[in-house]
Amino acid sequence: MKFFLASSASNVLNEIKPLLTKPCNKCIAAFIPTAANMEKNKWFQTADKQKLRSMGIKVFDVGLKNKTQRELSNELKKVDIVVVGGGNAFYLLEHANKSGFKRVLKEMPEETIYVGSSAGSVITAPNIEPIKTLDDSSKANLTSFEGLNLVGFLTLPHLNKQKYKIEISSIIRNYSKK
Repeated sequence: MKFFLASSASNVLNEIKPLLTKPCNKCIAAFIPTAANMEKNKWFQTADKQKLRSMGIKVFDVGLKNKTQRELSNELKKVDIVVVGGGNAFYLLEHANKSGFKRVLKEMPEETIYVGSSAGSVITAPNIEPIKTLDDSSKANLTSFEGLNLVGFLTLPHLNKQKYKIEISSIIRNYSKK
């Protein structure tokens, strides 16, 4: 699997074209909207899906909540791209764990592209506890902050956003000491 991790995927999705093994108009993307289940305004996910469609990529939603590993595997078996949208990373991780999402991803063909947008990028890390100052961990029922461990680092989305400057500086200071 190839990984393309971003703060806001819609801003950089054109960059996945060299990673594709076929033309965009022949590609199918599964969009995982689960991280924003509790959000009223999902404009950021709409932007990601609109960008994919503007590139000619076929997009359909696959939620993780209340899904079994078998159901997910069946829904994702013919996709070229798995796009995991933004929202609450802790809530997303809870449902990724419950559904067996990590195991399904590990079974996917090597040429499949995992696109993470914000929370979708964060959960690929070995551990997401450092982002507790950016996201509300109480929105999830987790016994551990262990991420999907698909990459060996933690993606900090929105690094250059003034709104998160203090929290991100603190995370970098504290996380780099470990």
